[in-house]
Amino acid sequence: LPRAEQKRRFRELEEDPATAWRVTKRDWEFAKKYARFRNVSERALAKTSTAENPWTVVEATDRRYRDLAAGGAVLAGLQQALKRSSQPRAAPAPDRPKPPRTTVLTRLDLSRTLGPKDYERKLEKQQFRLALLTRRLRKEGRAMICAFEGVDAAGKGGAIRRLIDPIDARNVRAMAVAAPTDEERDHPYLWRCWRALPRLGRTTIYDRSWYGRVLVERLEGFCAPDDWRRAFNEISAFEEELTEAGTIVCKFWLQ
Repeated sequence: LPRAEQKRRFRELEEDPATAWRVTKRDWEFAKKYARFRNVSERALAKTSTAENPWTVVEATDRRYRDLAAGGAVLAGLQQALKRSSQPRAAPAPDRPKPPRTTVLTRLDLSRTLGPKDYERKLEKQQFRLALLTRRLRKEGRAMICAFEGVDAAGKGGAIRRLIDPIDARNVRAMAVAAPTDEERDHPYLWRCWRALPRLGRTTIYDRSWYGRVLVERLEGFCAPDDWRRAFNEISAFEEELTEAGTIVCKFWLQ
């Protein structure tokens, strides 16, 4: 919309008592930044228009053209999406070959032990440090996430209980990720984990996590091969966004 047309529409709205309330002092103040807003918009459009999700830029000077152009774009998008969904899916690509005999997990020394006295002494010391550091999190406005995954019966629950003990109960939340509810199945699979993300200064501990999509859900056939293959990149992008925003992300695999 040209700058002159924007001003004309503001004045037209102000002259009509029925619509004058729609134009505020803030609207006029922001209108003074028209050129700056256009420059910022150019950058935003260039940085966020992708092959999967392109922007549709609509000229809005003529109202009739604007309405039909926007409606036509929606119609075309729906037709393309329905056409794609009606086409038979191609056979999924073959899974990766079996991993080599020597892997990160096969190289673990599963015979390591810790005596009861050393355990109690070290546990008390580390819990004391943890109590101080999580208070510092609150003071500095940093959030922390601890995600526990691994083999059944490896002790995820026990480790989480000892992790929670020294933390102020007002600043920590534990979330057990189980089979999705009907509501959760109606959203992207990361949605239920997004809802439990900690506020600044607080900690969320996940007993199983978003990795279920590439672990249990994959093994049990709860999601299509295309879904779990896509999830590796989605999970990495999700965690990257969290860390770039200042959230501390700790992931533990119990084997």
